[in-house]
Amino acid sequence: MTTPTPPRAVTACGAPEPPATRIAAAVVLALLAIGYGLVCVRGNDFQTFREVGRFALDRADVYANTPSTGMRVYYAPPFALLLAPFALLPWKVSAFLWYALKLAALAWLARLLWREVRPRVPDRPWERAAYLALPFAAVLNPLNVEFKLGQVNLFVFAFVLLAVRMLRRGSPWAAALCFSLALVKVTPWVFLPWLALRRQWGFLVRLAAVALGWVAALAVWFGPGRVAGLFLGWFRASGDKLGLEHVAYFENQSLAGVVARLALAWPPLQADVLGMPLWRLLPAAATAALLAAVAGAVARDRFRRRLPEAEFAFLCAVMLLASPDSRWAHLVTLLGPFMLLAVLAADLRVLRPAPRRDGDAGGATVAGASDRARARLSRAIVAVTALALVAFELLSRDVVGKGAERAIRASGLHTAVLAAVAALTGVLMYARSAGLAGADASGAPAADATPP
Repeated sequence: MTTPTPPRAVTACGAPEPPATRIAAAVVLALLAIGYGLVCVRGNDFQTFREVGRFALDRADVYANTPSTGMRVYYAPPFALLLAPFALLPWKVSAFLWYALKLAALAWLARLLWREVRPRVPDRPWERAAYLALPFAAVLNPLNVEFKLGQVNLFVFAFVLLAVRMLRRGSPWAAALCFSLALVKVTPWVFLPWLALRRQWGFLVRLAAVALGWVAALAVWFGPGRVAGLFLGWFRASGDKLGLEHVAYFENQSLAGVVARLALAWPPLQADVLGMPLWRLLPAAATAALLAAVAGAVARDRFRRRLPEAEFAFLCAVMLLASPDSRWAHLVTLLGPFMLLAVLAADLRVLRPAPRRDGDAGGATVAGASDRARARLSRAIVAVTALALVAFELLSRDVVGKGAERAIRASGLHTAVLAAVAALTGVLMYARSAGLAGADASGAPAADATPP
């Protein structure tokens, strides 16, 4: 969707914003970012990642426990090569660089959303700011954990989103490289069936070529004879995370986590069915059903080679539900669906409903919808956003205490939020028949807005 070039920043009164105000705001934001960065550079996970980079420089076992934290990584072997440059830098410098790159990724996401929200609400600055803040407020606690631990999930989401954007722009090589970077974690695999159904064959061939390039890089650095051992080490390390007790850990909010906790309380779920424990079979069947829903939406669209945002948003939720382990920091992937909901909320004027005029920017998303359909969608967006805010923010340990929050997460409330997000974005995948027709980046009809 083509977005008009935004005018120069203006105040609520319509006058140009004074340069001094913008400079002062930039200085304040910079000081806040530096102060928060000084807190985040102590992240244990990044310290582990950096030491894995040191293992790679020394051509040692990259799946060994690190000396400082006693932890190890469960990511694909190329991850060690990517972290090697950080190991060449002093600890504080490398940690702050990691933080700065992540902050840049977050700013990029905010800029994408701003470009979509601003023309939809040109005359109401505070309402516009609320729509812009919606996705980041909904996942504020996961983002905080992501930054403080020095985790990698925000990068994974950003690279998946960037890959999809590159595909829409006709740059399959760039898309393949970005997606290969996201695939240091296994969870983005859920996007591959979607891309195949959408007949992105050129991208998939290039992704295979990029994967071979990573294997060649591993062979050059570690030696050809060690490549198989690196991948075997990855498989063994990943297998260690798939035991019942590990999957049942209270922080795990995936479907597997919920069923594994039930299996500990009710042993019949541990019985083998078709050669697989029932507690593993049930989440696998649910994941297959979710992917079948994507296949149905693509089939309704006659397998056209386009990438609607509602399908992307739905798969972001599926990625978390299907993962063997979805914890606090992993939930930053919900930025994808909540960015879509924020654009729809702006389009519907959820915070301050007003009659739509023919000249309203961004109206293509819901222009054909009946008033009743628009009202239903508005209520659904408010309900799902409120559920996320209650579950992730109001019921956090800072409010209800550590013990209560642990019990809340063990109960699967966060999984219920993921399911609600998946349900709403799943409805949007099929919403064309309800008149919620818009346009995707290629100009073809779609049932979504365009945060990606």
